[in-house]
Amino acid sequence: MLKKLRNFITSQPEATEEMPSKFDSAGFSIADREPDTIEEVVESNIPESWIDPVEETTNIPETVDEPVSSPEDTNTETPVQELDEQEPESIEDSVAYIYHSTEVVGYANREQQVANYRLIYDIIGDSSVLDFGCGRGDFNIFYSQYLERPIDEIDYAGIDSNGVLIAAGKELYPTMDLRQMDWFSVTDDLRKDWCINANSLNLRYDQATISDWDYFTASINAMYNNANVGVVVLLNSSLVYDDEGLLTWNPGEVLNWAQSTYGNVVIDHSFIDSAFTLIIYK
Repeated sequence: MLKKLRNFITSQPEATEEMPSKFDSAGFSIADREPDTIEEVVESNIPESWIDPVEETTNIPETVDEPVSSPEDTNTETPVQELDEQEPESIEDSVAYIYHSTEVVGYANREQQVANYRLIYDIIGDSSVLDFGCGRGDFNIFYSQYLERPIDEIDYAGIDSNGVLIAAGKELYPTMDLRQMDWFSVTDDLRKDWCINANSLNLRYDQATISDWDYFTASINAMYNNANVGVVVLLNSSLVYDDEGLLTWNPGEVLNWAQSTYGNVVIDHSFIDSAFTLIIYK
């Protein structure tokens, strides 16, 4: 359900054949574009070109209220609504849902969101941050509370290819540095102490056909190249996590690859059984 909701409001720019030379082997790139207003997006029921690519057997919803269905969804008696938060019933409710829902940014509830953000804070402390897959920029709000400083005094930048969430974040937090862009297109001048990624690598946001592993390693490389101190990534563990449709990662494989590639690496699987943290120090 989380994947369906996030994919439903994900704005995916069309892929192009051009891409940075260091990612030519990966073979994908996403073109930047400015998002429409939140109201226009919801009222038009999300343009088809903004929806994640799907297999031919997957049905695209024609209205806001109809969920994405797949061949496995054969039980018609299963209730559509399985969320803690109320599903939107009107354009106004849908707009509020995009602005304030935790599930629209990938968390089942506020407690889970806060716990994940606190985990990152405990690692990076008081530092400058580049947030890969930032959504609305929620992390910086909690970060400012942990640091007990106004958000305007925190060196933070967030990037996300989802134009809907970036537009919502800019309206919620007008002074925050939020940018709609593909994280493989981040330039060298946008560097921070830490590059963080809170669960965004548990979904695919590109339109390319490369393997999940190649997408993962290219994403970590992009973060590493723009970090001065290190990288923190929260990931679903394949040892336990079994939510249909979401990506999972084997902590042993991730550790072996990261150590051979970067050297100074930590895997922390003590926070929760279903997830682990990858920490790379430069």
